[in-house]
Amino acid sequence: MHHLNQDELKERLEMENQAAEFSLDLICHEEKEELKKKSVRMP
Repeated sequence: MHHLNQDELKERLEMENQAAEFSLDLICHEEKEELKKKSVRMP
């Protein structure tokens, strides 16, 4: 089994954090769009 050194671990963590933030942004954006549609429908 290959043991990651500290630098590799940090890099991997940062990449995963960025990916998580990116998908969170996407989810937030989609939810905002849904809210907009709902509020437009309401009189």
